[in-house]
Amino acid sequence: MAKLTGSFQVTKFDPLLLISQIIAQQSFLYFTLTAILWIGLNYLDTNLSLSALFDYRQINVTESEGILIICCFLINSLFGAIFLWYFVKRRKMCLDFCCTYHLIHFLVCLFYESEFPSLSFWLLNVTCAVIMCVTSEYLCLREEMQLIPLYQPISQKADL
Repeated sequence: MAKLTGSFQVTKFDPLLLISQIIAQQSFLYFTLTAILWIGLNYLDTNLSLSALFDYRQINVTESEGILIICCFLINSLFGAIFLWYFVKRRKMCLDFCCTYHLIHFLVCLFYESEFPSLSFWLLNVTCAVIMCVTSEYLCLREEMQLIPLYQPISQKADL
């Protein structure tokens, strides 16, 4: 089941690792989104509630609270990209993890509201998914393109 890839790594399907990474990503992104929303809504003297996270009617450009929520979601997508770069470290898996996060978020919002979300919800989530995916792929690509050291300098061998 293990195969060699071009990056000198042996890869193997590990469902436990995959599930734990998905749970960690969901937890991390909801934690950072909650923290960002808490900071932003405190600035507007508004209390944080679950509706700011899961109610698609909160996403609007006619009120300052709605614009702030949109900005918080966009900032959170950058944190998601950093998370993928730091923990997943695989450029090929960035799109999968981005889509998985947004699909689970859609299902949670659907369960929370029991209604199909509006166009503004879809525009925001597609934009956030694109930002998260492109940024994380760029960060992973930069790391993958670093030189692989093939030798150890003589000065370091003496230290051993």
